[in-house]
Amino acid sequence: MKSELTLIPRLTIHPNKLCLWNEINWNPVRPTSNKLQLPLEAYTSNYERIRESTRTANGKVSINARRKMLKALDYLLFMSRPQNQITIPTGKPINFTVAFITLTLPSAQIHDDNLIKKECLNQILIELSKRHGVTLYLWRAEKQKNGNLHFHIIVNKFVNWNELRNRWNRIINKLGYIDRYQANQKAFHSTGFRPRPELFKNWNYDQQLKAYREGAKHDFTNPNSTDVHGLKAIKNIRNYVTKYMTKDESEANLTDDPQSEYQPQKGRIWSCSQILSDIKGAQLVVDSEISEAVKKVIDSSHPVKYEDTYFSIYYTSIADLAVFSPDILFVEFSRYMADHFKYSSQLFLT
Repeated sequence: MKSELTLIPRLTIHPNKLCLWNEINWNPVRPTSNKLQLPLEAYTSNYERIRESTRTANGKVSINARRKMLKALDYLLFMSRPQNQITIPTGKPINFTVAFITLTLPSAQIHDDNLIKKECLNQILIELSKRHGVTLYLWRAEKQKNGNLHFHIIVNKFVNWNELRNRWNRIINKLGYIDRYQANQKAFHSTGFRPRPELFKNWNYDQQLKAYREGAKHDFTNPNSTDVHGLKAIKNIRNYVTKYMTKDESEANLTDDPQSEYQPQKGRIWSCSQILSDIKGAQLVVDSEISEAVKKVIDSSHPVKYEDTYFSIYYTSIADLAVFSPDILFVEFSRYMADHFKYSSQLFLT
């Protein structure tokens, strides 16, 4: 029986864009060529080769990974609503939408990258969820110039900086990183405060002295291993976060020399909360009604357009859908958000 190819026009709706593309459909089945049938041993050998593969990202962000990260980020930002949080002990309100967290190791990394991620990163994510109500997050691991791993995390909840530092320092000291930091600091300042001239460019004498006094106050057991700040003041949060999340590690910091202090990191270089890991968007077959709705949105909002051989993307917004196609495109996207995220459309435009 002869197979026939048809192209089915489809539309995918995301928070910041409309994607028009063609789905390939073979009827009744896709034709196959008469390929050489390999013996079972060949398939078994190939399977073993794949299973034993040591292929890693090596600090590189592939095109596919970047696409997934940006999609997760777009939905995280879309569902993160403006919040007002009273800080303790100042009592001053903080207005923010998402928080940007950086986690570092205060002493030289002596454990495998995957162990750090398993024992430390995983634990802090669990505690952020249980103790701070974080439901949406996206993290990225990078190597610092000193060879240590550090992590950038975007979360949708307010996290007090002092509480975050206490949690992270407690967690990483399961592997002894605070104890080693304390020993190093006490040895370096054994005769009193000693400045580090090599750091004066970014950390002057007075700043170093202040940090020393603060550290000595806690017997060097509470290093500044974390940073957390809101991004409300950033004009384009997506671009700001993308800069940190999707860049490749600096080539200057990576080498294949086993004696070098710089090594490509092992294991996953990014991930996100489960709910952000399988996002498909609202998908529709384009009939005459949908086509007319899309045309109205495009003609009315004049979005930026990107065209390729097999698809077209129009960078618009849900606010435009609510104005120019409230009964079709906006309704379909609202239904997807309710089904996939249990997210109410009443929050879209607030």
